[in-house]
Amino acid sequence: MTRPPLTPARADRILQAAAPARGPKILWGAAAIAGRIGRSEDFVRRTLSKLPGSPVKKVAGQFCACEEELMKLFRP
Repeated sequence: MTRPPLTPARADRILQAAAPARGPKILWGAAAIAGRIGRSEDFVRRTLSKLPGSPVKKVAGQFCACEEELMKLFRP
């Protein structure tokens, strides 16, 4: 039995089927969050974490945020 040739489209289908399901990307730490949005760590700690509805949360003493939700906050 011969297999069809490996084309870019076929490779994409094979890799997508083999990839494990991924959850949302979580940014850990004020530095990582600040770096992603181009602001300071102080802005993340003092302002962003205290906004109502902010995706920035403090978990076990460390700030974290779902990257997708964080970026939605800054989209017009």
